[in-house]
Amino acid sequence: MGDQPIWEQIGSSFVQHYYQLFDTDRSQLGAIYIDASCLTWEGQQFQGKAAIVEKLSLLAPFQGCQRSESTCHSLGKWPLRHAGKRRIVSLAVSSSPSLPFSKIAHSITAQDHQPTPDSCILSMVVGQLKADEDPVMGFHQVFLLKNINDAWVCTNDMFRLALHNFG
Repeated sequence: MGDQPIWEQIGSSFVQHYYQLFDTDRSQLGAIYIDASCLTWEGQQFQGKAAIVEKLSLLAPFQGCQRSESTCHSLGKWPLRHAGKRRIVSLAVSSSPSLPFSKIAHSITAQDHQPTPDSCILSMVVGQLKADEDPVMGFHQVFLLKNINDAWVCTNDMFRLALHNFG
C-alpha cells in the first residue's frame, strides 16, 4: 500500500471501512456523512446526514415475498424483465429500525479511485452483495470523498444494483 498514490490509499481505506460498517451496523454510517451530503439509492435521492442514515438504517427485507414469478430482493425497487414481461420488485421499508436485514455481506470485485481538481477523491466500487436469503446480486457504487477538518467524509454517494436486461 506504501507505493500507491495517497488518493488510492485513502479511497481503499474508506471503501473497506464503509462496507464493514454497512454489513455490521448501518446506524454507524452517520459518521462518514455530513449535513450537505447527498445519496442516490436506486434513483431515489436523499440529502443530509439524517435522511441518509434513516434510509440506510431502515432497509428491510420484503415480508411475505412470493418467489414463484420473481425473486424477492431486499435492496431496492427496480423493473425486471422475465420472458418479455416487466415485473416490479419492491423494497420494503420498515417504519421501525428494529427490522433491518438479518444479514448482509458485500464482496468487492474492483475499486478505482481518482483525485479531483478540488482535492477530493472520486471512488467507484463494483461488487456483489448477499442479503438474507436473496440471490447474490451485482452492484455499483460511487463515492465523492472530501477532507473536512482533517477527516475524510462522503459528500456524494450513488448506488445501483447491476441488473441487466438482455431480452
